[in-house]
Amino acid sequence: MIGILGLSPSVDKIVSVENLRWGEHIGVKKIREVASGKAINVARVIKKLGGGVVIIGVAGGANGEWIKDELKKEKLRFDFVHVKRNVRQNLTIMDKLRGREIHLKEESSTIDMKELELIRKRMRKWGSKLSFFIISGRLPKGVPVDFYRETISFFKKKKVPILLDSNGPGFVRALSAVPDYIKPNLKELEELAGRRLQGRGEEIRFVKSLIKRGVNMAVVTHGPGDVLVMTSRWGLSLTPPKVRVRNTVGSGDAVAGAIAYGAVKGLRIHDMFKLSVACGTANTLSIGAGFLDIRKVNALTKKVNVKVLYNHGRNEK
Repeated sequence: MIGILGLSPSVDKIVSVENLRWGEHIGVKKIREVASGKAINVARVIKKLGGGVVIIGVAGGANGEWIKDELKKEKLRFDFVHVKRNVRQNLTIMDKLRGREIHLKEESSTIDMKELELIRKRMRKWGSKLSFFIISGRLPKGVPVDFYRETISFFKKKKVPILLDSNGPGFVRALSAVPDYIKPNLKELEELAGRRLQGRGEEIRFVKSLIKRGVNMAVVTHGPGDVLVMTSRWGLSLTPPKVRVRNTVGSGDAVAGAIAYGAVKGLRIHDMFKLSVACGTANTLSIGAGFLDIRKVNALTKKVNVKVLYNHGRNEK
């Protein structure tokens, strides 16, 4: 069983139009509403791959109830704390003519101290039952900046591997607890560095500095570009196959979910990350995050190219 902590669920409304023009009345071709938020996106991918998963998080208001109903329909297991405030809504507008999209995101609701303590109790309840744990998303308002660091320390005591996929001050503070995996995208990596990273060489040098601080493995995604995977002993660059992108939301979450699944299943390093990159790519082919077609994942996995950047230890296959 893989556990995922997600404190910022959302109802995502996806609107498709033929030609978006400011100041005009635009006919809407299609509207889709999906239960979302990074943890839900990740969980959906793990389930699609055949893994067991539980989402630990929050839900409040009419939107929260709707999300729970949707997750039940998808047979996704969750253990949510009821919170006072309504779950946020996001809007994605997709322009079919230009092949572009814009994402309008509502800010996450505040979580108070009583609600946060209930979340801690949920994690304590699940701690000994999990084989892997993912922390997904930025800390919402009201949550102490040390919360992710404390969470990592708790699961490390339980000898449960941790993947941290976050950004902001909570992410920076959490690095001191030495998560097993981190998965920033390039923008988040540059935010962590506090500067623009000029080229792959500078990016690699900065990731190596993070690994020296104790992180076991760093996975850096670059949108449709190569995925960088590094440890102290070896580094890989994985090139995804070219596809016609329909959606960009949730591809990083798909990568995170596949990493956790591959680690629990004991896949070889090359196979785990080829699968992860294929899942991220397959996510771009469907509308809504995490709605993968496994047949497409299997086909795309064979087309992922792996390049060894360096290898200072035993061969990783």
